[in-house]
Amino acid sequence: MVQPHPYIQTPPNETIIWRYMNYTKFLSCLLQSSLHFSRFDKLGDPFEGSSHFEQERFIKSQEGEVKRAGNYKNFEKAYVNVKYSMFINCWHMTETESDLMWKAYCPSGDGVAIKSTVKDMVESFRGEKNQVIYIGKVNYIDYEREEIPPGNVFHNFLHKRKYFKSENELRAIAWTYQNEEIKKIYNPLEMKLDKDDPKYFGFYFSVNFQRLLNAVYLSPFSQKWLVDLTRHQLKIAGLDKVPVFSSGLDSRP
Repeated sequence: MVQPHPYIQTPPNETIIWRYMNYTKFLSCLLQSSLHFSRFDKLGDPFEGSSHFEQERFIKSQEGEVKRAGNYKNFEKAYVNVKYSMFINCWHMTETESDLMWKAYCPSGDGVAIKSTVKDMVESFRGEKNQVIYIGKVNYIDYEREEIPPGNVFHNFLHKRKYFKSENELRAIAWTYQNEEIKKIYNPLEMKLDKDDPKYFGFYFSVNFQRLLNAVYLSPFSQKWLVDLTRHQLKIAGLDKVPVFSSGLDSRP
């Protein structure tokens, strides 16, 4: 279930959020009634998770929380592996569709955007036992001049370079050591794992799509028949009341 965290800024409940994805991933989420969380190191920006602090300072600032959650004995190892234990689900905060997001995440033309709110996303997670999700907005800084605040392991995963500010990103975060189901099969500090094995690149977390989906939008580059297909797929999933729209960017004056 979603929990508050003193170091994580969750936007107001009424904040409108969008998740852009290709059509195959959308169908996969529907089939499993789940959202996919990608492992942090697979998000694409090599600067993410880094900071100006020396390794020893990072370890010292995180020691208390890391030790409680992961029971680590070797903090050098913790520093190296923490990015391999964070899983992220990314959303875009804005009132309307974004041409930039369509082009960035659905360049092939078969994309889908899920529209929701912060409140509905929070309430959509089913609240399984031993599952902890945090939801927070990303802060954008100049890595050459500004520092990521010390004191908590999540700070490094909610900061990005200022070049990405237009993404206005919201993240749902799951940490391996606070989610028992993941920890059973993926524990990078206590198990001998091949981190390059694609089966460890991400995990699905169950959600209530009836609650999550306010609407579904089809890419402005998609074929018109995808609207009917999407309505059919939603009906099969028991979500026939969810409205489906062609992108407003595809309208004509």
